[in-house]
Amino acid sequence: MTAIIYKAKGLLSGEILRSVLISLISLAVDLTIFSLSYRLFDLGISFSVVAGFLCGALINYIFSINYVFQKRKLNRNQEIEIIVFLLIGVLGIAISHGVIWIGMGFSTAWPEIFKILAAGITFVSNFLLRKLFLF
Repeated sequence: MTAIIYKAKGLLSGEILRSVLISLISLAVDLTIFSLSYRLFDLGISFSVVAGFLCGALINYIFSINYVFQKRKLNRNQEIEIIVFLLIGVLGIAISHGVIWIGMGFSTAWPEIFKILAAGITFVSNFLLRKLFLF
């Protein structure tokens, strides 16, 4: 029994480390698209949050199925898997938008600072939900 628990902890810790790495890459893409949309193209916070999320989520999904997680619960139904993956990510959009909106309401700091803060919160929630439902 101890061997099974040890193996499960090892797999999970490897997944967490790989997930952190991929999430950092996805965050870099998300933050870049967010900043370009908001600052360079003046597309507004809401659009910029969604555009950044979608680009980051695409990168995250591709790496999650190919690198982060060893087993897929919905392997035979990829369309449903993508939909669930994105629905879980919608929570991330809500968190990001909420944290940025609240942060900008109380501070004159750059919205990117609040985006990074929100990323930490969404990483935990997205990892746990994706592990529970998808992987």
